[in-house]
Amino acid sequence: MKLTHCPHCKKNLTYFELYFLRKEDEYCCPVCKESSLIKISKYGKTLASVMLIGALSIVTFSLLLIRRGTFWPIIFVFVIFAAFYFLVPLFIELEII
Repeated sequence: MKLTHCPHCKKNLTYFELYFLRKEDEYCCPVCKESSLIKISKYGKTLASVMLIGALSIVTFSLLLIRRGTFWPIIFVFVIFAAFYFLVPLFIELEII
């Protein structure tokens, strides 16, 4: 998957820059000094929905069919959310204001 770039000057952003931008509303490019709106792509929103449904199904399955007191469902849900947390920067898009 290709990382995003500044829509004004086409400067490529690194994974770590996108990782720290994920909570911001605007991005100001250090090269061209132009501002861009930060958005999550539709694929990122779809991935969030799929991972949420997966986590809910694991919890439901574990509550109904697996013995109580096991930690495997908690570990699986943690892995799902950790994967999503680290995949989010790949779905960030910059849009011209």
